[in-house]
Amino acid sequence: MRKYLLFALGLLICSFGDSMNFKAAIGVTPYEAVQQTANYATGIKVGTLAIVTNIIFLVLQFVIKKRITRQMLLQFPIVIIQGWLFNVIIYTLFADLTLTYPFRLLFLLGGILLAATGVGMMVYSDITMFPLEGFCKALSDKTGWQFSRCRQGADVIFVISCVLVSFAFSYPYAIREGTVLSALLFAPLMKITMNILGKKNEEKTE
Repeated sequence: MRKYLLFALGLLICSFGDSMNFKAAIGVTPYEAVQQTANYATGIKVGTLAIVTNIIFLVLQFVIKKRITRQMLLQFPIVIIQGWLFNVIIYTLFADLTLTYPFRLLFLLGGILLAATGVGMMVYSDITMFPLEGFCKALSDKTGWQFSRCRQGADVIFVISCVLVSFAFSYPYAIREGTVLSALLFAPLMKITMNILGKKNEEKTE
């Protein structure tokens, strides 16, 4: 039960942090850039687009594995909840919030910290993973390619696609300085969270 509570709290914190990154609008992660760019193109809310893209990768997992697993079943409600949280936080809680560039930068840094902390909690709980990572894991198992290369390859495709679409149709660029900061800070901050949780768990078992 503690694992599920930790996972749920991590999802909430992660969603709030990601929403801050979207609101800062000075660059998001490559995967989030897909939703941000689609938002610029269609006007559909970011959370709704997140649900759609995540479900696509959930379906692709099924296509590769040709069966439904427990992890896939758990991913579906997570996708819906996270997308709903995005819409509530970005378009209701942050609706009237206007930020100058220095505050956008601070908002982004706070968002990266929260998102990394939340994901660290979710990974440590070992309940399930997000659909994109699930798809990359399924592809890795099927082809023998390294998981890290599959995941990195997905990011490269996202970046190139978003930049080309933004250039072709003169949309704002979702790949910006915030993307670089996220790439530099996210993994180390997530590791710190997992190390802290690991130490606390060791103290409890002593």
